[in-house]
Amino acid sequence: MNRHTRKDLHARCQALYQRMVEELREIEDEGMRRDYAFTLLCRLVFAYFLQQHGLLDGDPDYLQSRLVRCRGADQSFSLFLACLTYWGFGTPAEERTGFAKPLLGKVPYLSGSLFYPHPAEHLQSGLGTWAVPELSNQVFEEALAAFRLYRWTLVEGEDEGTPEGVVTPAFLGTLAEHHVEHRKQTGSFYTPAEICNYMVEQTIPGGIPRYFEVITGRHCDSLDHLLGTSDARDCALLLFVVLPSLSVLDPACGAGDFLVSALDRITDIYQRVIERALGLHHPLLDGWLSDFDGAHPCREFGLRKRVACRNLFGVDIQQTPLDVAKLRLALSQLSCVGRAGEFLALPNMDYALPRGNSLVGLDRITEEEQVLLASIYPGYDVLVAKRNALVRFYRGAVGNPVTLAAMRAEIDDCRAVAYQSLNRVLLARLGEKRAQRRGAGTGRAARSRTSEPEFTLESLQRLDPFHYAFDFDEVMNKPFWERLDGEEAQVVQIDGRFKVRFGPERVPPGAS
Repeated sequence: MNRHTRKDLHARCQALYQRMVEELREIEDEGMRRDYAFTLLCRLVFAYFLQQHGLLDGDPDYLQSRLVRCRGADQSFSLFLACLTYWGFGTPAEERTGFAKPLLGKVPYLSGSLFYPHPAEHLQSGLGTWAVPELSNQVFEEALAAFRLYRWTLVEGEDEGTPEGVVTPAFLGTLAEHHVEHRKQTGSFYTPAEICNYMVEQTIPGGIPRYFEVITGRHCDSLDHLLGTSDARDCALLLFVVLPSLSVLDPACGAGDFLVSALDRITDIYQRVIERALGLHHPLLDGWLSDFDGAHPCREFGLRKRVACRNLFGVDIQQTPLDVAKLRLALSQLSCVGRAGEFLALPNMDYALPRGNSLVGLDRITEEEQVLLASIYPGYDVLVAKRNALVRFYRGAVGNPVTLAAMRAEIDDCRAVAYQSLNRVLLARLGEKRAQRRGAGTGRAARSRTSEPEFTLESLQRLDPFHYAFDFDEVMNKPFWERLDGEEAQVVQIDGRFKVRFGPERVPPGAS
C-alpha cells in the first residue's frame, strides 16, 4: 500500500486504538489495557480482510450485519469478535456448538493456533461463559465506517505500485511497528518492504542453482537456465528435494515482511517448476500433481501452505510482532482462495516463529557441546527426537484450540527441560571463552578483561537466550534429507555422492 494510504488509515486506527484504551478502564494494568486494545484492533483488521475477500459467509458486509445484530440484542460485539476468531477460525465446523453455528454462519476453519484468548479475557467452558472486558459497540461502528473508505486486498505489492486507497496486509505490520513500545531500548527497527524484497531476490533465486549443483554436480548459471533445461529428473529433484529442504530464517523477523516476501518468491518458483514439468508428461510428476491438486481448493493455496510449513522460520524478542507475522502469513496463504468455504486449514506456525533473544544462545551442537550435554543430561538426544516428532505432527494438525493447546503443552515441556541443560552448556562455554581471553595478551587490554563480569545461570536466563540448536534442530544440526517427505523422495549420501529415489516405488529414468 502506498505511503499516503498507510499514513491516513494508521491515523484513523490510532484514534480508534486510543478510544479503546480509554474505555477499557476495568483493566487496571495499563500495559495489559494497551495490549488488549491492540489485540482487538488486529482481530478486527484480520476479519475485515477476510470479509472483503469474500470468505465470511459470502457476505461483503458480514461484520457490519453482525454488529447490527449485537446492537439489537444488546450484546457486546467484542465478545462476538472473540468468538469469531477463536471458535470460528479456530474450530472445524463439525465441532462448533449449536450456539456458534447460527451465530457465526459459514466461516472457514483456519487454524486452532492462530488466535489465543487474551489474558484480560476469561475463557471457561463455552461461549456463554467467556467474559471479555466491556467495550462499547460504538467504537466498532466507527472502525467499520472508517474501513469502508478503502479497498482491501490480500495481494501484497510494492508500496509505490499500489493504487491510492488500497489496503494490503502489510498494514498489519504498520500497526505492530507503532505498537511496540520502548523501541530505542530494545533496538527494534523495521526493515522497509522494498529492502526485504531486494534481499529475497538476491538470495533465493541464486541459491537454488547452487544447491542443485551440490546434489547433482551439474552447474547452472542461473535459475532461469536451470528451469529452461530441466528434464523429468531435474523437475522431480526441485519439487521433492531442493525446494522442500530450502530454509529461510529471519533472526529478527518482526511482523514478517521478509518471510512474506520469501513465501511469495518460493511459491512463484514452485509454479515455474510445475509449469515446466507439465510439458514433460512424466507419469510420476503428473500423478503427484493430480494428487496435490485434489487435496487443495486450488494449486497456489496448496503451494503456499507447503512453503509456509516447510521453508519459513523466524525469531523475535517480542511476542506481539510474532503474532502479527502469523496473521500476515495466514492472509498471504489465503490470498489465492476465491470463494467462501468452511475448511481452509493452515499449518500451525507456533514453532516456526518462536520468541527469544536470538543474539544469545547455541546455534549448533558441536562435538564440544555434545560432550557437555552428555554429562549434564544424557537423555538430550532422545528428548530432541521426541520434540521434533511432536512438532512435525502439530504443524499439520487440525483441531480446536483446546486440543492444540494440550499438544503445545507437551512440546513446551520438552523445551523447558532442554533449555535447563542448554543454558548450563552455554554458561560453561562462556566461562571457557572468558578464561581464554584473560590468558591472552598483556597490558591494559588484558587488565580490562579481568574486570569482565562473570555470568551466572540466573543472569544468563534473564537475557532470555534462544537456542537455535534446539528449536530449529532439524535445520541447524541435521542433513537436509532428514526433512524430506519419504513418500516423495529418499536421499542418501554414499562416498560424497548423493543417491536419490523418487516416490515409494516409481523412479524417473536416470534418477538413481
